[in-house]
Amino acid sequence: MRLSLSVLEKYLLKQGFEMSDHCDPHSGLVLSVARREADGAELTYPNPLYEFRGLDRDQCALRLTEDMARIWGVAPEVMALKALAGFDLPPTGFSCQFCGRCCERLGDASRGRIAPEQVREWEAAGMTRILRLVRRVERPAYVFYEAWVNPRTGEFLKRCPWLMKLPGGGRGCAIHEHKPLKCRAYPHTAEGAQRQGCRGFDKALAGAEEG
Repeated sequence: MRLSLSVLEKYLLKQGFEMSDHCDPHSGLVLSVARREADGAELTYPNPLYEFRGLDRDQCALRLTEDMARIWGVAPEVMALKALAGFDLPPTGFSCQFCGRCCERLGDASRGRIAPEQVREWEAAGMTRILRLVRRVERPAYVFYEAWVNPRTGEFLKRCPWLMKLPGGGRGCAIHEHKPLKCRAYPHTAEGAQRQGCRGFDKALAGAEEG
């Protein structure tokens, strides 16, 4: 996985930042603002899900890395390694129970936007079975990608098409090695996952009660 705006944003979510978006009337960019209430840290960067025409995404990722490095008090190179290593690490106490609830209950799992870098990776790997369910949407100033879309009807599928029953029981992802970044990074926090019915913290909760 290479460093990108999407990877950096997932890392920020893991570090307790909350995201909001607004359109900059001067540049026309959709900007994301990441804020952390605990220490008042704030970062602004182009929304990772929009591929703005004429904007160098790699340079934007480097600038965001530098801004993050200043907050963490480390060199940008160290910050990049921290983000790459930590963007998909689960919260303490999480152990996937293969219940499939995240794939069923999160609307973004079946009808959401996909990071452009993810689409590039699928294209490079020749993952046509995945790409046929991804729709490219073009606007004058930007491009974005939607998944999962029925190629015959143009409508979103009612559920994630890659959720499958596992031979040993439970449910898992049929494209686990190539699943979207947002799925790899789930869950961001224990609290959020528990609100969504995730069972990944059941054992940790049971252990705390026994203690």
